[in-house]
Amino acid sequence: MTVSSTPKRPCLEPAIPDHLKVNRTQPLHHPRCFRGPQQASHSARFPKETTAIVTIDLGVQHLPSTDPSDAIDTIRRAIRSNLGPHYHVRSSFTDSSGYRNIVFTLYWKDVATYREWEAALPADWWYRGLCPASDIGVFRELYTVPITDTETTFALPDPEGYSVIAESMSGETDTHEYWGSARDRIPRSQTDTLEPDGWPSLRDESQGSDSLGRLVTVEPHENLCLIRSGQVWENSTPAEIKSYNTEIKPTLDSGMEELTKNSQHFGCFSNRYMRIEDDDGNPVGKTWSISMWESLGRLEKWSLTPKHKEIFGTQINHFNRMEREGEEANLNLWHELMVLQKKDQSFMYFNCHRKTGILSSVYRR
Repeated sequence: MTVSSTPKRPCLEPAIPDHLKVNRTQPLHHPRCFRGPQQASHSARFPKETTAIVTIDLGVQHLPSTDPSDAIDTIRRAIRSNLGPHYHVRSSFTDSSGYRNIVFTLYWKDVATYREWEAALPADWWYRGLCPASDIGVFRELYTVPITDTETTFALPDPEGYSVIAESMSGETDTHEYWGSARDRIPRSQTDTLEPDGWPSLRDESQGSDSLGRLVTVEPHENLCLIRSGQVWENSTPAEIKSYNTEIKPTLDSGMEELTKNSQHFGCFSNRYMRIEDDDGNPVGKTWSISMWESLGRLEKWSLTPKHKEIFGTQINHFNRMEREGEEANLNLWHELMVLQKKDQSFMYFNCHRKTGILSSVYRR
């Protein structure tokens, strides 16, 4: 959930557009006393003919003592090639095993263009030339995202993530500011419980317990939940940036640390809390976390923990104070969330350690 300061309430739009509405068999989750949101939220709008988009997280993982330039350049060349992604984001972080990770998140407006791009490249293009004995690994986490299986929410109508390639942003929507609202914004949830089935596993069990020095492919499970949750302060005033850095960010940082350290307990397979960068690796005024969950239900349970409530409370306090003090609020808090069927997921890792991405679910079970 995200929040923003809005002095005057316009007419609210439904989060699910009319052409994706069906007769609902699953109940909405807002409480009986819910009178509508107090803060603004916006969602991405795709044209009716768009049925699915494609997004990939392509990552380079390395120890600080190694030079990953060649692996990074390989990905950058592929991005710039014909039919490359319509939009991409570069970000980085240091994981709990001490490896630096540079992650390129790629987005295509349609499946056909992505498939043409992929077909024009060798199957092993993203790890070809890497030495299995080196301290450099690469990963490829691919998601085909039906529009019915995803939702977005933004404090401001300024797109980030896949919303950049959408047709437009909505006006203010009515489906947020209550527990379960993310679920209610997913079109498939109108008729589906989105419950998980199965557990991730190695496609080739003979690969054993060591993920280093080899290519590992993971067989996914049904209804993985992926969320990319971002914070954008690059357009904020100095006063708002100070408020963000002293109030929201410390709480967010500690919450992300707790989630990463206790991910197994919460049902989170992987949490990458990253600084977003320009194409040359220079940090910009944005961060995001990319996290994989066993299910939307496990994510919803985490959202009820004291730490997440504290994070959300600092957001509310921030926007209320900005409004009270007459300051313009340009902090954009947002997320894109998807619940994906098994057939729409693909995970491959070359020379990556066992705690990388969804590998952590395979090797800890």
